[in-house]
Amino acid sequence: MTYKSVVKAETERLATRIRPEDKQLIEKAAALSGISVSAFVKMRLREAALEVIEQERVIQLNAEDSLRFAEALLAPPREPTPEFVAAWKAYKENVKEA
Repeated sequence: MTYKSVVKAETERLATRIRPEDKQLIEKAAALSGISVSAFVKMRLREAALEVIEQERVIQLNAEDSLRFAEALLAPPREPTPEFVAAWKAYKENVKEA
């Protein structure tokens, strides 16, 4: 196997169409960053993808919601409702543990 075939196997192509003014903007940003348009686009797309994934992975609360959450965690447990007791009983009767 040649080096060229190894490199080709490790990359994939992604194509998109953009407006001319967006292309000019990207080219200018790449030039100001001192890197090629291709390198700029790859870097920024990866950063954007990681940011979206991180936003979905992390729950952020404002101060008020954070306080309410902490209070709920620290509060003593409530008595189970009749519905919960019935559901728990049905579960124990119908589910066999391995």
